[in-house]
Amino acid sequence: PWLVVVLVSVFVFAKQSGTVNWVLLSEIFPAKIRGVAQGFAVGCGWLMNAVVTYIFPVMIEHLGAAWTYAVFGAINVVSLCFYVFIVPETRGASLEHLEEQFSRG
Repeated sequence: PWLVVVLVSVFVFAKQSGTVNWVLLSEIFPAKIRGVAQGFAVGCGWLMNAVVTYIFPVMIEHLGAAWTYAVFGAINVVSLCFYVFIVPETRGASLEHLEEQFSRG
């Protein structure tokens, strides 16, 4: 049971404390709604953490540990692919420049 607690804690830490998450949230919203939109997005992230916390024991019971970790591992692989292939590189660009660039398509 302690191993499960540690692994779930590492999962939550990696997903919510990851630099990519916070940088992405601070850059994707237009300036006029950034505060509210970022607050809403962070709230949704923590809500999803609560969902993971709730469904994890249920999945362990019904699927077993191997399949449960495989599902969460697959979710992480999809997330990594999203970050690598979909999210544009924004290093060195100001938020105003990014907003202008994204509004043009």
